[in-house]
Amino acid sequence: MRAMVTASVFAAVCCGTRPGAVQPGGPTQVDVEWTAVPLEPLPFESYVTASADGTLVALAVDDGVALVRIGASAAKTERVRGRLVPGTTPLVATSHSAAGVVEMHDVARDAVYRVPLAIGGIEWNERTTWRAADGALVRAVTSKTVQAASLHGYTPNTSAAAWRVDLDAGVADLAISGDQVIVQLTDGRGRSELAAFDVHDGRALWRLATRATFFDEGALAIADGVVATVLANPAACETCEQVELHDVATGRLIRTVALTGPSVVRSASDRGIRTEFGLAGDELWARLHVLGDDGDGFHEFGRRGHTCTYDVFDLKTGAVRPAAGEWAALLEACDWPVLLAPIDDGLIAVRHDEHSIAIGRLSRAP
Repeated sequence: MRAMVTASVFAAVCCGTRPGAVQPGGPTQVDVEWTAVPLEPLPFESYVTASADGTLVALAVDDGVALVRIGASAAKTERVRGRLVPGTTPLVATSHSAAGVVEMHDVARDAVYRVPLAIGGIEWNERTTWRAADGALVRAVTSKTVQAASLHGYTPNTSAAAWRVDLDAGVADLAISGDQVIVQLTDGRGRSELAAFDVHDGRALWRLATRATFFDEGALAIADGVVATVLANPAACETCEQVELHDVATGRLIRTVALTGPSVVRSASDRGIRTEFGLAGDELWARLHVLGDDGDGFHEFGRRGHTCTYDVFDLKTGAVRPAAGEWAALLEACDWPVLLAPIDDGLIAVRHDEHSIAIGRLSRAP
């Protein structure tokens, strides 16, 4: 049963709230399901993915991945070795350099894939996007010039790709809806397309031109049979982005909405910048986290402070709004950033500090 967000939405770890622990709060307009999570503090660079139904949450930790299975009354946690792959479902990678393979475990579906460690000299975690579906794993590898890419489809327990598609543009983003792989393509020079392929055999289903995007990475989200692609043209301005809404089955353009707020994809490809986004009802939410100095005045990404932003865009008008109520302060604070992940019919929020961790399930963007 869903409960309204109140002062008890986020629970402290284990045995009550200790002095200095995260104090919960939130706008009463947002429905939420919540649970306490018995884990030690997360590293600052942690990130989160979740299963479509929100019952499995994966967190990147110092020595691997923490898997949290959320039941009706409590959460069960498990630690596994490997690296959490950014994406839309818990996918854990374990590389075996001697064998030349990387093992990908789709935890939600308990499917294991052993695939080549590198393709064309590009390692599995470089210029590569991974997405999982029922009985299939898709790998998109983009060339360094962004002028070409290839899609590779795998089935469980086989090392050779079941199919391959070579593309004449780079992959800005990738999503799976049912039996379709939806790909946002860009050549980095102003040409952009949206294409769909069959997830099981790579067969082309439809392909169409969209507005120009000049980025190696894009923003692509799917919900309720609609794919939303965020397109930018920084040659014109850094904030004049648009969202195109397309029908997943046919690619038909439903409408185009000009966004009135800050950029969603302007910094998406910069090192040290993490972006999360998703659809919730008639809104697109976008979370930007810039990793800054490590406390000694130096960071591999340069001298800068940690910053976190969060914006919600109306997909009918393009109007932007900040987070509502007390969520505004929660999502703006960056010492212990709130982590977000999209799920069906909402999103997962993970709030943490040195004393406590808690997971909230929201029915709409806060």
